[in-house]
Amino acid sequence: SFRYPFIETLCSILFVLCIFASPSSIGLTNEVVLLVAGWLLSSFLISLSFIDLDYLWLPSCLTKSAILSGIVCTLCSSLFSLNTYNHVFIINNICASIIGFLSFRFFSFLIKKIIKKQGLGNGDANLAALAGSFLGLTGLEISVVISILIAGLFSIICLTKGILKRGAYIPFGPFMSISILSVWLLGNDFWLRRL
Repeated sequence: SFRYPFIETLCSILFVLCIFASPSSIGLTNEVVLLVAGWLLSSFLISLSFIDLDYLWLPSCLTKSAILSGIVCTLCSSLFSLNTYNHVFIINNICASIIGFLSFRFFSFLIKKIIKKQGLGNGDANLAALAGSFLGLTGLEISVVISILIAGLFSIICLTKGILKRGAYIPFGPFMSISILSVWLLGNDFWLRRL
């Protein structure tokens, strides 16, 4: 299958790009922790994206492991840093993870009440928590905006071309994953200047 070499190549490219990453949500003083965090994030997001594409499902065992990894990486970065300001990242990322989860669950509840149909699954809420654990509150907000824009553009194009039927489910995980990685690699300031 073409998919196997494609995933291997994609993973390799992302691992190399992580060397040059400049996320705004973790202390940049320890390059090893930063690199390992990027590799973990990339690995989780690749796996979750392809599972969501195949099954419209984001396994909680993967998303919860990724959330924990984000918190641990932020904690390690702060512990190995001599800069006391870096300890703020731990609180920010934990709060962002909780806010991401709760806001997606609330939004899912509203959608279900309004249109009587599931709009977002539990996995999407976990993915938002994952984003918060790695990106912090500002990064979470940016990644949500980017993912909504990309998913909306994709949906409009597919609907007008007849690829998607009206009311069909689309996996939101890959769009969220692309936005999370882009915020991780380029940092908040890059996106705040463009959004």
